[in-house]
Amino acid sequence: MNKYNQIGIGLASWLEFEIRAGRESLFCESYLSNPIGQLLQATYKAHVVAEMEHKVLKERHQGAGRKPHFDFGVIGEANELLAAIECKWLSQSKTLAKDILIDLVRLRLLYPHYAKEAFLIVAGKMKHFKELFEDKGLQPHPKQWNSHFLLPTENDNGSSIRFIPKARFRESLFQQVLSPFQGLDVPQSIRIERAIPNPRSAVSNTYQVYVWRLKKPTTDDTFKPEAEYNIP
Repeated sequence: MNKYNQIGIGLASWLEFEIRAGRESLFCESYLSNPIGQLLQATYKAHVVAEMEHKVLKERHQGAGRKPHFDFGVIGEANELLAAIECKWLSQSKTLAKDILIDLVRLRLLYPHYAKEAFLIVAGKMKHFKELFEDKGLQPHPKQWNSHFLLPTENDNGSSIRFIPKARFRESLFQQVLSPFQGLDVPQSIRIERAIPNPRSAVSNTYQVYVWRLKKPTTDDTFKPEAEYNIP
């Protein structure tokens, strides 16, 4: 069992325990922090830091206020960043597709130059995953045979988010995704793969966990979002 499945199974099992303990009403993104932190420590046998400063994004932060961060960093004995992790709790928000893609861009800015691994943990009810996967922005183009679903799901092992060359039918979504990264050199594509969703046999109100891992890029080509997209 790879570490990503191990984390996914552990978090899904914890959610089931919390339901049986009568704490389902507490479920939210912040409530996941403790079990995810424990699972990361058990999996990596290393130091885990919550809300770690984002090395790339913090450099352009100006003025007062909190600098940009990501949810978890796993630190090795030589103080190297073994893994960067973002977490997301699914709700009925209409911006989930955009928010998840933004998290993947944030991780890609760290991986592989600053972090040895990077992955996104997403948890929520199966019916909310279904709504997410039915989002038109994530769907393949109905008339292009080589178009693909943006996120690898139960039926796909891997996928790529390609900002360049620009796909017209995804232009509106990508404009929103790339808006926070104006002025930065952003990778032209993000390669990702999935772990098996846990549990596999879920029904509408059952909670599931997906783990999407970034794969090593085949190119380091970058672009500035405002040079290719009409960023507001």
